[in-house]
Amino acid sequence: MPERKKIEDYYARARQRIHDQGGTINGESLEVRVVAAMEILNFLENKALEWSVSLPPDFHSYRIVLETIQGIIRKRKGYRQPKA
Repeated sequence: MPERKKIEDYYARARQRIHDQGGTINGESLEVRVVAAMEILNFLENKALEWSVSLPPDFHSYRIVLETIQGIIRKRKGYRQPKA
């Protein structure tokens, strides 16, 4: 199924975006790489629904890891979560 292969390829790209966590990669900070990876994951989730293809088994776990990293970065920068 070609759609499944596309999903797997894009997922690999998202993971590659933040593989090296030290310093910057091509001038991109970890924050920028995490945001880019999250955008790819959002795109993949939409395409998987559109194509009726399942996501990789660790997709949701990986998203949680990225959201956690994003939260830590924001906390260090002094961003505050709006109170509900």
